[in-house]
Amino acid sequence: MTLESKKDHPLSSQEAHLRASARRPLAGVYLRDAQRQENSLRTRADISFDATYLCALACLDIAAQECEHPSPDVLQKAAGLLGLTAVQIEPAIAYARCRYRPLETDEQSQIAYQNLLALAKTMLKTK
Repeated sequence: MTLESKKDHPLSSQEAHLRASARRPLAGVYLRDAQRQENSLRTRADISFDATYLCALACLDIAAQECEHPSPDVLQKAAGLLGLTAVQIEPAIAYARCRYRPLETDEQSQIAYQNLLALAKTMLKTK
């Protein structure tokens, strides 16, 4: 089996809407998991980011289908639609830019976790 381009097999409009509608409930599950103390701080920060990003994708519905993920543009566009300020969405944008790099210290992980957890909670409350 090989990986194929999304452009070779684009989702139908119905499939895209079904996927988008599943994102908010999944973000809620991620938010719950992010608060499990048995997970490392880095894992909780990652899960909090994923919850935030799923909320952003849900907000954009199928408009984000063609984006490379994680995309700071997705977060910025969703923030505008949700009425969030640049300051509120910045922790997620910063995390998206360094998502696959190691955090240097537990303090960095703790700060990222706290900021992203708060943002995910805000985004889940906003419809």
